[in-house]
Order: sequence, then C-alpha cells, then structure tokens
Amino acid sequence: MKQAIPAHLFQKHVAELHADGDIGFTKEYEAFQTVAVQEDYPAEHSQHPENQQKNRYLNILAFDHTRVRLQPMPGQKKCVDYVNANFIDGFRKPRAYIGTQGPLPSTFDTFWRMVWEHNVHIIVMITNLVERGRVRDPFLVFSLVPKCFHKFKSYKLPQRGNSKSLPLED
Repeated sequence: MKQAIPAHLFQKHVAELHADGDIGFTKEYEAFQTVAVQEDYPAEHSQHPENQQKNRYLNILAFDHTRVRLQPMPGQKKCVDYVNANFIDGFRKPRAYIGTQGPLPSTFDTFWRMVWEHNVHIIVMITNLVERGRVRDPFLVFSLVPKCFHKFKSYKLPQRGNSKSLPLED
C-alpha cells in the first residue's frame, strides 16, 4: 500500500488513477482490501446474516473497530445498531467524518437516523451517477427525508450530554 499522497501531488495522482478507464481506482481499492485482510481488520457485524442485506455491495464492509453504531430505539426488543458506515479521522481530530455507502431503499431510515444521531451537517456524494448501467438519482435520498423522519417523531436522541427531540408534524 502506498503512503499518503502529498497535497501538491494529489491532482496528478487522481489523473493517473483515471487512466485506462479508471483501472487505477480499482487497483488501489484492491490493494486496500488486501492490507485490511493482512492487518486483521474484522468486519463481522457487516457479515452477520441480519446485516448483509443492508450492504450495497458484498465487498464493501464496515470495519468493526471504527464502525458507526446507532442508538437503541425506544421500545426496541433487540439492538439494531448496524449501518454500513465508518468513522474517519480528520487532521488532529479523531472521528471527524463518516464514510458510508449510498443508502438502499430499504436503508433510507437507517441512513437518516445516523445523520440525526451523529449531528451530521454536510453530506457529500462521491460516486458516479451511473451504477450498473442505471442512472442514480442523488436527490431521491433527500426527497424521502420527511417520510423517514416521521418514524422518529418524539424520539429523543442523546447528543453531547443533552437530548434532542425531533419536532415533526403528522
């Protein structure tokens, strides 16, 4: 695995990855997966039978040691804390960012619950708008916000020592 790319070389590095139909991105990702296996970064929660259908791809898993955990919901009989997402350290700030997959229709609620619970203010979509020959609608996720949050009406979430409730109307 390569070392960090200096900022002044980043644009050149990305251009090289784009060469030959973006094959460089595939090779770099495969190298990353190899290192993850060699250094024993387990992803057991991602591979649990109840969670597998929540993963967009079979080979993109949330590492257990940095995965984002969701809070239990009131009245929930079993703990359903899985979302395919990992915390990412920033410059001098641990857990500064969250990296996650684009939500599936069946995981929209979970995605927005994560956004709310972790007080996310900015969402950046870094992907192609065409997946497996189909055009993605990046606004579909955002158009479903009210429908998803409706389920969390009156739900109090712990936030930095306080609790916040989500004031939504019927």
